[in-house]
Amino acid sequence: MERRLDSMKRYEEVASDTMKGSKVIWLPAGFCAFLSLMKLFLPGDAGGPAFFSFLPMCFFFTAAMQLSLWKRIALLESALQDKEDGARSQPRAPATETGSGC
Repeated sequence: MERRLDSMKRYEEVASDTMKGSKVIWLPAGFCAFLSLMKLFLPGDAGGPAFFSFLPMCFFFTAAMQLSLWKRIALLESALQDKEDGARSQPRAPATETGSGC
């Protein structure tokens, strides 16, 4: 459990440094839009080689972002499960009556 929490803390530090806000999530879509606009507006077939050469990178960037989000969700779920398991394993203190007289 300690090991998972330590890895979760490290991941949060890295994620906070690299994923400032939600702008990073839209980076692959922006790259794809840039390639498409370049292909659309460059005269003749000048944008064709760049478009077809960098098109696989669009899929790679999107997959890398999805993978990082999936890993973060998995880490959060495991940390939550560990926290719930820890709360269940702790014995509850017996309730004491306050003697309100009602």
